[in-house]
Amino acid sequence: MDFLLSSNLIVGFILIQPILDLVTSLAVRNMELPITLGLVIRSLFMVYLCIYVLVTKSNNNKLIKYSKIALSMILIYITFFLVFIIFSKDRSLILIEVKGIIKSFYFPIVLCGLFVYNQKDKINISNKLLVLTLMIYTSTIFIATVTNTYFNSYNSNGYGSVGWFYAANEIGSIMAILIPFTISSLVNDTERLLNTLACAICIASTMFLGTKVPFLALGGTTVFIIIYYIILNIYNKFSSYYKRDFNLKRIILMMSTILISMILIFPLSPLYKNIQRNYGDIIQRIVNNISHNKVDQNTQIEDKDNLDPVSKDEIVTAVLSKRTIYADIIKQKFNNSSWIDKLFGIGYNVEIRDEIYAKKTIDSKQLELLQKLGFIVEINDEVYTQKTIELDQLDILYRHGILGFTVYFAQFLAIIILIAKQIIFKSKYLLNLDIVICIIDIVLALGIAFTAGHILTAPAVGFFLITSTIKLYNEIFNKVV
Repeated sequence: MDFLLSSNLIVGFILIQPILDLVTSLAVRNMELPITLGLVIRSLFMVYLCIYVLVTKSNNNKLIKYSKIALSMILIYITFFLVFIIFSKDRSLILIEVKGIIKSFYFPIVLCGLFVYNQKDKINISNKLLVLTLMIYTSTIFIATVTNTYFNSYNSNGYGSVGWFYAANEIGSIMAILIPFTISSLVNDTERLLNTLACAICIASTMFLGTKVPFLALGGTTVFIIIYYIILNIYNKFSSYYKRDFNLKRIILMMSTILISMILIFPLSPLYKNIQRNYGDIIQRIVNNISHNKVDQNTQIEDKDNLDPVSKDEIVTAVLSKRTIYADIIKQKFNNSSWIDKLFGIGYNVEIRDEIYAKKTIDSKQLELLQKLGFIVEINDEVYTQKTIELDQLDILYRHGILGFTVYFAQFLAIIILIAKQIIFKSKYLLNLDIVICIIDIVLALGIAFTAGHILTAPAVGFFLITSTIKLYNEIFNKVV
């Protein structure tokens, strides 16, 4: 099957990701389809990679052999999961379970497939390729916004432009994953005009989008680059080995320009309005409490009853956009389930009447909020939820149980451990910006996955974490020239 899969085909598949997301958005907004074109194409790609891995000979390559075992375990688990769902739940809703498992297991299956192919014929995932991909996303958002033909990021519940795309959270996460490579290319002074233009459009689109994830990724990456090169400059002065040549003043000037641009645009952006709308009250209460603590003791005693203290739970709930409410309900359902459910998972169409009403885990305001957000669905006098928590690690654990969680992360953890061992034994890798940026990118993606979701369980986004992982592996083990 090698003649049907090539490095150029994979590179092309990376480049068409924004096109798939664009077509999916327009189809979803104009037609009522149970399955989108993007999911179909990505599913076919995933199935093909499954077949490719299973028919590929390992030829004494231990990594290929391990990947085949990892993929086989995933496929065995999926088979048992679907059989269990068919015989234990309403079969008319089986499509929900199938869609859920395709979206969730896209990441580990495609990772296995591309890793095996990469062992046989290295995939050249260049910074330029990732910068061009980001430019397609950001240019689409920019053009749609300035021509006033954009879709709102949050419909009527917030501010922002998602361009002609559909899900602001997923597009924002994709931008966040690709941003570090654009900044890295700018610092490395390659394709200066392209990268300068890419950064300018990226800054504007980050502000237009209205979500905090790409904004924090852009700001955090620029700050990291400044700190990294300051440390590297100090290292150069005290070490005679592995010195790196760079212009510190130029790098600080470029990164400072990006940060200043973000600061100047921020108060005028939809992102600022969303932060005011979602966090304004809690921020004001924190400020009031801080101000109160600065006054004299007598005033403090007199005004104590007027204070409205902010608890840690309130802060966590606000930062995680109320995901903790979903998580508590699904956690109780998982804990109350049978041992089979704990092993294989509770699935995606989950009956939660006991957790909502009988157990009294939430108050009336939270119940009203859950109904408004679509967390609760009533079917035949039963109360269900089909909405994920949007904390990827919890969604995978609760929806697919202990066995599913284990086989899900086996391949990814194995690759990360291989990379980590190599870096520990050869710390000189940390002097290479391309390698450091890949590490930062993977850490960033996992941080988003564990706090905002839409990474591991979203095929469109998870694919870019896969490309970052393969790129890092090649930078360390098999540098592609």
